Amino acid sequence: MDIADFIGGSERLVAELGEWPSFHDDEVVALLLKREAGLNAEEKPSMRLSIHVRRYEPIGLGTAQYHLRMNKNMLVHLVFLGIQDLAISDFNGQNVIHSIEIAVDSMSDTLEASVRIESSWGLEGSFRCKSIQVDSMEMLPNADDH
Repeated sequence: MDIADFIGGSERLVAELGEWPSFHDDEVVALLLKREAGLNAEEKPSMRLSIHVRRYEPIGLGTAQYHLRMNKNMLVHLVFLGIQDLAISDFNGQNVIHSIEIAVDSMSDTLEASVRIESSWGLEGSFRCKSIQVDSMEMLPNADDH
């Protein structure tokens, strides 16, 4: 199974970035854990990650004027539903991601994903979840735009 098929709304993020991102060098700026009361308690715990995504393009490649210009500046909000076996540590003033690895286990009766947040600095963790949604994307102004 293609990971983008498991993640609801992934096509919006893929259209914006050209691929499903690894989130390398992006930053977790908010984390919200939530539990709702009611039936199907195992599907109620959720986590919302807000990730500051920046992308750059090279300008003047091979010249003395070479530099990188920011061409994407956005907040991506991912929601993980039905989380289990949550282990998170080191959230602090800066939470730079090395990668977010998502592996879908399709061997059982119901699909489930294992998620691992590899850290460059700050937040890291792992958990399993029943589903993943791209909740929203907020475009931010590019500092390089004048």
